[in-house]
Amino acid sequence: MAPAFSKTANPRPKAQFFEPRTTTRNRRNVAHRDYANIERNEVNPSNPPRPTAVSTTPASSYTSLDATQDLEGDTIICDPANANYDSDEDMIDAPQPTFSNIVLSAEEKAEAIKKWATHKERHERKKRDKSSHVYWYMKREALPDVFYAENEGSPKCLQEYRWNCRRCLTEPNALRKKFYCLESNRRGVTTGMGKHLRTHGITADTHFARTHGYSSSPGGYTETDTWSGREKSRARLTSRQATRRWFVKTRQPFSAIEDNSFQEMFLAHGQRCAYKSRITLRNHIYDDFCVRRQSLVTELEATCTSISFTLDIWTAPNRIPIFAVIGHWLTPEFEEREEVLEFVELKGSHSGDELAKVVEKVLQELQLKPKLFAITGDNAGNNGTLCQSLFESLKRKYDDKISPIGKPQMRFHGRPSWVRCLAHIVNLICDDVLKTLKAGTAKEAKKALDSWEEEFKSNSYIMPHDGGRSAIAKVRLLNLWMLRSSAREQEWKEMPKAANRRPIYDVDTRWNSAFDMIEQFIELEAEYTTLIDLHPQVDCLRLNDDEVVALHQLAHVLRPFKTHTLQVSEKMPSLPRSLEIYWDLDDASNRWHWQVLRPRRYHSRCLQYSKSKARYLHKETRPERDDLRRTRH
Repeated sequence: MAPAFSKTANPRPKAQFFEPRTTTRNRRNVAHRDYANIERNEVNPSNPPRPTAVSTTPASSYTSLDATQDLEGDTIICDPANANYDSDEDMIDAPQPTFSNIVLSAEEKAEAIKKWATHKERHERKKRDKSSHVYWYMKREALPDVFYAENEGSPKCLQEYRWNCRRCLTEPNALRKKFYCLESNRRGVTTGMGKHLRTHGITADTHFARTHGYSSSPGGYTETDTWSGREKSRARLTSRQATRRWFVKTRQPFSAIEDNSFQEMFLAHGQRCAYKSRITLRNHIYDDFCVRRQSLVTELEATCTSISFTLDIWTAPNRIPIFAVIGHWLTPEFEEREEVLEFVELKGSHSGDELAKVVEKVLQELQLKPKLFAITGDNAGNNGTLCQSLFESLKRKYDDKISPIGKPQMRFHGRPSWVRCLAHIVNLICDDVLKTLKAGTAKEAKKALDSWEEEFKSNSYIMPHDGGRSAIAKVRLLNLWMLRSSAREQEWKEMPKAANRRPIYDVDTRWNSAFDMIEQFIELEAEYTTLIDLHPQVDCLRLNDDEVVALHQLAHVLRPFKTHTLQVSEKMPSLPRSLEIYWDLDDASNRWHWQVLRPRRYHSRCLQYSKSKARYLHKETRPERDDLRRTRH
């Protein structure tokens, strides 16, 4: 459906990111900044490990001062948006004072050392823990064996620090005097520092812009690519682009733009929102998609020689079936690339023939028909039909072998090009393990609870005992029974370890949920026992020692499956890498045979022998044993 167009008024001037202050009072000798040209750099929220030595990063990212400074050590100047900017490597570690030159009693000396340590700890906090922006632009230096008094007349026990302006240090040839101040003079006040930084054009507003990715350096900014994780150059966003980006990234409804409180939020900051109509916002986002789609076609034409698809179908929370296709290819520089090629609502039948039409439409639009190499999906039967139907349709124009009549050759071979999803296969193995143990399913457990509630006409019935109920079935029933009553769930939350741990039960469509349920029971076994003691009507779900041991062994068996499922989901290994997972699971199965199965059989035989031996020694009298021995001889 073509996008609708709205009737908009005359275009209004673009809202600037930061409006300069109109007042000039008390702003003499202040360098005026062009806030309209502040541009954006990438902000990396993760903190990388600190280097053990002074970094050797090129001077384009920071400037290192040498011995020409009048301070000890090197000063590293970083942009506030740099992840290393809050490093305290420049902080000289002052030794603990002894106060030997001051006459103090033992108690007074201990109190003085305590004050010194507290004061030093406050100054060693990272710059991002500070409330003022001035700490980002000041170099702190501890003066060894120099102390000052907290109050007049009190002993000098607080460490003296000298604060030097980093910008002044980077301008050794400047005529202005280098700024510094002592901690004993400023006493935690940042007014003087702030006034000096304004001479460099640094204010709280410009600092806020820099820490959020914008800088006054020429050019655009970089951001991390969603799939590859590599930095890519982007132009600076306009106010409308930033608004569209926020709606897309945070998945907000377009109608929020017309909400009065949303518009008032901008007005409170002296600005006006770039959009007022949800229809205009929707149309512009659609235009962005079309531009991105066309650039994707150009990129695939230039960098892709063969491509593979991964696809899946699921139902969204609003009950809409979604079909997604992701493309994977290698560039001529051997860089792995992934892109979402299709994300569409499925209408009608979900048969393989219908899905093949969607995939073929994507191939036609992106000009990828002869480049398709393989399709990865789960073990659903319609995926095999999809591959075969798509192959037969492509065969009309292409041939998967050298054609005698000159047809173009394609790389796709139908069903032989269908690669089963490794994570799905691992989950099927886990399901077979649980079926062998007769663990049952959550659907069966819910059906049983419904039938008991209907039979007893009450929520406080005594749960029937079943001798064939497995340990997993008991844990599942107990969790579902708890979740059926808000009062019981509240009792569970009031237990210390279970405060933020909602009872887990296994679901067929939630991979590794059975392992999560077992692991939670093992971790909170005492809490489960307490709950059963409070509710005797579910005493039949109490696990004995053998059942608890069996759950520990089963968790040991299922843990590698969860590890490898997460590995496949997060890293998306290629076919050669997937062999390592098969080998690891094969090695694990051998370990299970010797560590779990064989010892269990051995212990059971030893138990039977010990019981028979005990009956022979303690229940039979000596004459009876002698008669038995004669009879055997």
